[in-house]
Amino acid sequence: MPCALAPATSDSLTRALETAVYLKMRRRASSRVGSIALLKLKSGKEIDFIEGDEAFGIAYELIQVSLNMENEATRQREVSALQEAMARFEKDAATIVTLEEESSINIPEGVIHVMPAWKWLLG
Repeated sequence: MPCALAPATSDSLTRALETAVYLKMRRRASSRVGSIALLKLKSGKEIDFIEGDEAFGIAYELIQVSLNMENEATRQREVSALQEAMARFEKDAATIVTLEEESSINIPEGVIHVMPAWKWLLG
C-alpha cells in the first residue's frame, strides 16, 4: 500500500525551495518592468533566477538556490556561475538562498550574500 507521507528527498526539498524563491520574486516583480528567467551562460553554467529586462540586457537581481553550501563542489559551482553573471551584467552583488546558512563571499566582482531562506523570504 502506498504511503502518502513519504520522506522528502533532497531533490524535492530543492524544488520546494526554488518554488518558494520564484513565487516571492513574482510578487516583488509585479511592481517592476521585466521578467524572471533561468539564465544559461556561454560557459554552460546556469543562474537559477535572473530578474531583469531581457530586451535591454539589464539584470536587477541574480539568485542561486542551494540546500546548503557544505560540499566544496557545490559551493564552487554556485559561486563561479554568479561570478560570470556578475561580470556580464556589471553587478556588484548577488545572492545564494540556502536552507540555513548565512555568510558573505567576497569575490573580485563584488560580494555574494548567502542567506537562509526564511530571512530572504521575509526581506
